[in-house]
Formats: sequence, C-alpha cells, structure tokens
Amino acid sequence: MEYLSLVISFIVSGGLSTLVTLKLSRRAKEIETRTAKVDFADKAVLFMERNNDGLMEDVANLKAEVKLLSKFKCEKIDCKIRIPS
Repeated sequence: MEYLSLVISFIVSGGLSTLVTLKLSRRAKEIETRTAKVDFADKAVLFMERNNDGLMEDVANLKAEVKLLSKFKCEKIDCKIRIPS
C-alpha cells in the first residue's frame, strides 16, 4: 500500500516530492525501530534487576547459614564429624 501511494505520488505530483516522502517515511520507520529496541532494553533491565534482588537475598541467606555452620568443625550439612554447639 505504501509503495502504491509512492508510485501515484510520483506520477501525479512529480519526483521530488516523492523522494522527500520516501525519505521521511524511512526516518519514521527508523525511529519506530529504535523506540522498540529501547523499550525492549528497558524491560530486559527491569527483569534483570528483579532477578538480582532475589539472588542477593539468597546469597545473604546462604552466608547466614555458612556462619551458623562454621561453629562446627565441618561445614558440610551431612558430615559425620560435626560437633554440636
């Protein structure tokens, strides 16, 4: 449909206005594409930040567990040589 309007415009009003219209439509498409890419990147960053928050909580929990287990001689949960506190 776009090309049909360009051909009709070229025939009716002259080649110069057609070339200007073509250039403007290409720029509009480029802007749409860039906007879509930026939106996707924003969503990806937000997703990563949410996952990072969850991972940081997991790391804090694991550090607390290691600190608790370090009271024993062996830090493995199912170790046979543990000394209870």
